Amino acid sequence: MNVKKPLLFDLTFNELTEIITSFAEQKFRAKQVWDWAYKKLASSFDEMSDVPLKLREKLRKK
Repeated sequence: MNVKKPLLFDLTFNELTEIITSFAEQKFRAKQVWDWAYKKLASSFDEMSDVPLKLREKLRKK
């Protein structure tokens, strides 16, 4: 069975927060990622310069 990965834009803010906190990250990181996606219109996780690299890598794999 082929399971499709959810896209960042398919998630609600609460769902994004749940994913990020499941990585043992603080809740404020969800707002950072959300702002990059919806306010700054980042086209990749690499552009999210104030988000830790390890978190960006985890999100890329999710």
